[in-house]
Amino acid sequence: TYKNLNQKYLSLTKEELTDEQLDFYLAQLEEIEELDLENFDEEEFLKERNNLLNYEKNSQHIKNYKALMDSSKGIMDLFKQSLNELSYLEIDDVKHNYDQLYDLYYTVDGINQDIYDQFSQSYFSEEHYNEVQETFFKLNKLKRKYGQTIDAIIDFKNSLIEKIELFKNRDQMIENINLKLKETENQLIYYAKKISILRKNKALELEKEVKYILNQMYLQQVQFKFDFQINDFNDNGIDNVKIIVSTNSGQPLQPLQKIASGGELSRIMLAIKAVSQNSKDGGTIIFDEADTGVSGKVAESIGYVMKKISKKQQVICITHLAQVACFANNHLFIEKEQMDNTSKVHVRLLNEKESVYELAKMISGKEITQQSIDHAKKLKEICV
Repeated sequence: TYKNLNQKYLSLTKEELTDEQLDFYLAQLEEIEELDLENFDEEEFLKERNNLLNYEKNSQHIKNYKALMDSSKGIMDLFKQSLNELSYLEIDDVKHNYDQLYDLYYTVDGINQDIYDQFSQSYFSEEHYNEVQETFFKLNKLKRKYGQTIDAIIDFKNSLIEKIELFKNRDQMIENINLKLKETENQLIYYAKKISILRKNKALELEKEVKYILNQMYLQQVQFKFDFQINDFNDNGIDNVKIIVSTNSGQPLQPLQKIASGGELSRIMLAIKAVSQNSKDGGTIIFDEADTGVSGKVAESIGYVMKKISKKQQVICITHLAQVACFANNHLFIEKEQMDNTSKVHVRLLNEKESVYELAKMISGKEITQQSIDHAKKLKEICV
């Protein structure tokens, strides 16, 4: 991707090895390559070293064993003499036992020969012993410096090779990446321009839709536009888009936050949200006091717009205006309870009678009259 290429390019142009660093890496690589670690069987090597370390002790044990077994008064000689004496017995029942002992004698003799052969094959060489010891000490040194295991040392070695290759081929690599960057950049700019055209066409549609909803909320004089400025391309393309508005005739278009009053800002944001949700089905949209700074028929128009949005999505609105609340299918009453040093918030779903009561309270304040209750009922009939 372009990001990866650019990151690699920045890394290559930023980091530059000195001759001293290169010499240091080469010395480390040479030290590691003294052992052929890729083909090194550590388990077999340690087994061989252990045998060499114990060769002298094992040799003495074999000599003692051989003396006990094969000397003129050894076990095998006495065993053979015993068999010879037993062979002269003329007892039929003993003949079977004699045959078993005879077989056992030659079995033991064969085992002895195997032991002698195996030990004789493990020929001890002082030179080979020194080579094994040197390898052992080199391996431990590498582990201390470059990693606790052979695999870790090999990984370190591979990273050294990459750094050295990078140093040797750095200029060529920078040139290649730069060419790829320019090629990718041209492609990105091409597609970013196409996306920009699509955005501008869609922006014209959205401007009309927002203006239509603003008219419904008694903002007929408001001009609403998307201002496009070309930017260096990024993840979102080449467009820097701002919303600019004019709330009065003859007033120039300016950024939204600079000129809109609280009530106007609430209605403009509601219109934008209403339009942006038109293409979506399902989900939930929350309006937190979108009716700030308005009242009367304007508030009623806001409730009407929210009602239209609710046909495609669930709408949750926090409001203090009866003209807005009357459009809801359900009313949730939220109250805060102070307990010691903590506060608890309770949310309760109101029934029909409670809904009318709360709407009446919004209309007339704390003193609820029959007139305000009748007005609340009328509002619910009209809005729902």
